[in-house]
Amino acid sequence: MTIVEALADTRLIVVVGPGGVGKTTLSAALASAIGKRGRATLALTVDPKRQGILEDPPRDPREPLVTRKVGLLIGIIAVASGLIALGVFVAFWKVSGQIELARSVTFLTLGVNTLLYVFSVRNLDKPAWGSDWLSNRWLIAAVLGGFALQALPFYVPMLRDFFDVVPLDASHWLVALSAALGVIAVTELAKALLARPRARADGPESLGEAGA
Repeated sequence: MTIVEALADTRLIVVVGPGGVGKTTLSAALASAIGKRGRATLALTVDPKRQGILEDPPRDPREPLVTRKVGLLIGIIAVASGLIALGVFVAFWKVSGQIELARSVTFLTLGVNTLLYVFSVRNLDKPAWGSDWLSNRWLIAAVLGGFALQALPFYVPMLRDFFDVVPLDASHWLVALSAALGVIAVTELAKALLARPRARADGPESLGEAGA
């Protein structure tokens, strides 16, 4: 049984989570799939207040859920994350000659990047530094909790053996944080290049908002 089949007869479905994890995308996908089964559906999204939201233009109802620009941004982030992680792996392998260390630092780099770039994709119309990072306490708590979980495999012997990694020191964490900042820099540059000016003769177009 698929998730759509399991939820098809449910009158109310609530999708919750911190900003940037895909609540809107999942809600829209569920509403579309259930609607195709003949059920009348209504998808609503509730976000914290955002200054100037009433000045945003309405979204074209014919516009796909994932636009070409959003798809391009996803691709850019994926490629940047992969290339930077690969660079970290090769650099540590060449310098130390220890493939276990290279694998461990790369594993840490991918995890830290995933935790931090959410702040860059929370709002695709504004730069990360233009948002109030502390406005979503649940997101902050989730990221801090993620860092704690990310650290466990390196310092708990049983988990270290399971993940086949080695203990890391502060310098390795600094490398992972620097790599994550590199991905954020690429993301912000891509956002700036893909965003159109709001004032156009054929109407404004924006990348949209990814989370609360």
